[in-house]
Amino acid sequence: MLSKLNGQLAVRLDYSIPTSGARSLPHYFTHFYNSELLCDRDGQDFPSLRQAKEAARRTASELIAEHIVEGTKVNLGHRLDVMDETGQIVFVLRFADLFEPATPPT
Repeated sequence: MLSKLNGQLAVRLDYSIPTSGARSLPHYFTHFYNSELLCDRDGQDFPSLRQAKEAARRTASELIAEHIVEGTKVNLGHRLDVMDETGQIVFVLRFADLFEPATPPT
């Protein structure tokens, strides 16, 4: 989910899979870097790093789509960093990584 905090976009991933019982899932935090750092202080449980990466890709895509709809420029230098519960950055997704270079016409 995307929300605004002091006029800035705050990223809160909401793609976790519900669990029941005492099963403990890995906990990840997703920090958004634009002109400043927006920290995810709550984090979220995901069954695997792969699913945390997928959620980060969806969130970045939503942020980019919001810029397109609003008619504002997308800064491809922005990124999301996924950090595990030990404080280790386990995945970095630059907005530019979501785009493939165009193939020039022949």
